[in-house]
Amino acid sequence: MNKYTINDRKLKKELKKFYANKGNKSKGVGFFASIPHKMAGKRDGRQSIMLNTDSFLVSPYMQRLEKRYEETASDLYLNLMRVSQKIQIEIHSLETEILRLEKDIARKSKYISEASESFDFDRVEKGEENLDASIVRARRNREFNRSIGQHRSALSSMMRRRVEAEDELSTKQATLDELKAHTMVSVRKVKDNIESRMAIYYRSLLKHHPESANLLSVVELELREPEEYYELARTRNIEIAW
Repeated sequence: MNKYTINDRKLKKELKKFYANKGNKSKGVGFFASIPHKMAGKRDGRQSIMLNTDSFLVSPYMQRLEKRYEETASDLYLNLMRVSQKIQIEIHSLETEILRLEKDIARKSKYISEASESFDFDRVEKGEENLDASIVRARRNREFNRSIGQHRSALSSMMRRRVEAEDELSTKQATLDELKAHTMVSVRKVKDNIESRMAIYYRSLLKHHPESANLLSVVELELREPEEYYELARTRNIEIAW
């Protein structure tokens, strides 16, 4: 049996389709794709463009590449939030139901226990005076079971439902974790791709810049890590409770 519900499968399919639309930004940089970055680096190098060496972004062109990364990462994270919120509503409902069931189970268990303690299983009714004590007790047991049977059935039903709800909750939470991990992987692919483009541009810039010897040691070609950017994006939008 598939561990995902129909709604979960639909959400995962929707998210997979979204990733596929972003796939061209997650691949390596091919020869033809690298040409614009080489040309931009050559242009900026020959113009001796003023570089901001106090930041890991060294030129407006690299800032545009970083912005591309941020916009794509934002799209992926916002889509994750949109999809996961649907599951979170179900998680909240399940958590509320489990808490209610635990209270009802405790209450029903206490009622059955107190009823059993207070019931007189040795009580002799009229006409039973000459019966053996074991027979009398068997009758009282049957009477008690009839009177408490409905409550026992309700208790069993609640306990079964609690197990089912806990399994559903575990599956929903696992789905959320999987969606988050999938998004992280996608964002990391985008990050690696953009950093490759930045490196292509920067190598070309160094080749043509008159101060290339001084620039090489002060520039860091690294973007925010997906986990770091996720936290930043989350605080700017709707918070996700994992």
